[in-house]
Amino acid sequence: MSHYLFWDERYSEPGSAYGDEPNVWVKEQLSVLSPGKVLIPACGQGRDAIYAAQLGWKVLAFDQSEIGISQLELFAKQEQLSIIAKVENALQFKPAPEFDALLLIYFHLPPEQRPAMHHLMAGGLKPGGWLILEAFSPAQINYQSGGPQKLDWLFKLEDLKQDFPEFYFHFAEEQVVQLNEGKYHQGDASIVRILAQKKGFCNQKPFLT
Repeated sequence: MSHYLFWDERYSEPGSAYGDEPNVWVKEQLSVLSPGKVLIPACGQGRDAIYAAQLGWKVLAFDQSEIGISQLELFAKQEQLSIIAKVENALQFKPAPEFDALLLIYFHLPPEQRPAMHHLMAGGLKPGGWLILEAFSPAQINYQSGGPQKLDWLFKLEDLKQDFPEFYFHFAEEQVVQLNEGKYHQGDASIVRILAQKKGFCNQKPFLT
């Protein structure tokens, strides 16, 4: 099964694959920043995009799944929210450097593609812009709460720091948390969480909860 077909099939199932509520780390961090423009790659069915727009952020969200994007557009229309939603391949999408925040939430790729994708997405942030990232760590291979079943698709904290050399890391930790995100993220999980800021003009202090 192709990667595209996999996600279209998952998002065609009844209900929201990863729940309707935003990711906890996104909610904790994005809610205390002054709204601006936020870029959300691999947005899936759009739970974080909807939340950001409700806070007053101008949202550009994209995903490779046409099904996921069509659902996000429907949710946004129902909530009367203005969101730019696109079907895009992250390795071919080059964002303009105009964003105040970048959300990378469980966006796993093979190791040969990961650094290039992170470099492209980081290029969309203004100096002083915020990176909010959550992903599964290699220890997740011992848990049954979701994520890739390939060890080299899981993210080591030291590799992520190398992927974002132009950032100051306010917070970067590997943690075991309990996920409660729809059908496919349930139970104890080993994750990495990052809050980092692109080097340059900084006009906001980090907020950690």
